[in-house]
Amino acid sequence: MKNYQEEIGKLKRKSTISKHDIVRALKNMLSDIQTIGQRLAMMERILFNYVEMKKDDKKLMKYIEKTLKKAEEQQKKE
Repeated sequence: MKNYQEEIGKLKRKSTISKHDIVRALKNMLSDIQTIGQRLAMMERILFNYVEMKKDDKKLMKYIEKTLKKAEEQQKKE
């Protein structure tokens, strides 16, 4: 009888996840995603300002077009 009661006690002691726990976790994830988005936007502005400062707009566009063309050619080969 003792073993049965121990097993029942173990089952009852399982930690449960409440609705509040799920909501809290989702809010934390949303906050982290928003922080990542803000940092990404900041990095984008920094890169844009750097390229503008160096006056390398046309050079950068040529480089991007060249790398995209290479990537497309590799995809066609595969």
